Amino acid sequence: MTINIRPAKAEDADAIATVHITSWRETYRGLLPDELLDSLRQDDRAELWSKIIASNGHYPSNAQFVADSAGEIVGFGSCGLGHSKECVAAGYKGEISTLYVLKPFQNCGLGSAIFHRIAKHLVGTGVDAASLWVLGTNIHARKFYEQHGGVAFKERTDNHRGCSTTEIAYGWSHLPR
Repeated sequence: MTINIRPAKAEDADAIATVHITSWRETYRGLLPDELLDSLRQDDRAELWSKIIASNGHYPSNAQFVADSAGEIVGFGSCGLGHSKECVAAGYKGEISTLYVLKPFQNCGLGSAIFHRIAKHLVGTGVDAASLWVLGTNIHARKFYEQHGGVAFKERTDNHRGCSTTEIAYGWSHLPR
């Protein structure tokens, strides 16, 4: 099986939306309310990803990458300048916004490949420190980020459509090159 990590294109928005929704349902079932997961809509996510991809030219640090297996998108990640004031104030100028891989493609190095492609992009745009927020109860993801050198440095309570959750910020003061 050959998987290519490449920059996302406008025509990938629908497939990214599918992976986004499927990954949320696979990963967060039992961690977030079923009503929230079942309410995710393909059209809404595809429109969101179309807008995000279209805005890349305005912000050089912003990028989305897809894992393409024989024309099928099986994972993706996105990054850019930090949106979280707490993380930027702590010295993390960049942000890893998303990193999702479909369950059948997990535990084979694909998430690591996407992570390193994101890190390479951020460093190439002059951003050498980045952070991300992860659901506190998502132990699998937390271990993944720790194995990749991420250090937990902040905690917050967030509200996902009426569901209160704890999120943990992980940071890399020097992204891998």
